[in-house]
Parts: sequence; C-alpha cells; structure tokens
Amino acid sequence: MAEHNPDVFDWIRDLQASDQPEIDKLSAFFDRITTQTVGFAEKEIELARAMQDHESIVKIQVKMETIKYTRRIFCQGYQIVTGRKAWDDDCS
Repeated sequence: MAEHNPDVFDWIRDLQASDQPEIDKLSAFFDRITTQTVGFAEKEIELARAMQDHESIVKIQVKMETIKYTRRIFCQGYQIVTGRKAWDDDCS
C-alpha cells in the first residue's frame, strides 16, 4: 500500500462496504493509489533537485511518467468498458 495510516485503511474498508459496482470500486482504488504515487514522486523530485541529484531526478521522473501513462491506459479501458469516465482527470 502506498500509504500506511488509519485513514487509508478506513477509506479502503468503506470502499469495500459501499454499494458501488465493483468496477467503480476498482477505479476509485486505482485513482487514489496512483494519484498518491504521482504526488509522492513529485515531492521526491523536489528533494532530488534541492540536493542536485540529477540521476535520481531522471529515475523518479521515469517512474512518475510510467504511472501517469498507466493511469491513461486504465482510464481509457474503463471508458471503453463502461461508457463513462473513470475519474475527473483527462484520459488523454
């Protein structure tokens, strides 16, 4: 799990217990975890820039762009399957 705190676990339990269709639960989970991962990567990049660690910047940017690309693939697949957007972000 990207973040280990009670709020996330409470959110996961609430998500599991919700009446949403399973595909929407999956979308919500994927959105939250990947959004957090991108956010963490952005903070890591800031730190690496402050430390002038160019090698780490490149590695983190590659990781972050891979997650963003994966989000677009999921979002497009979700829209193909359901006819709806997976989340408010642009899927392009």
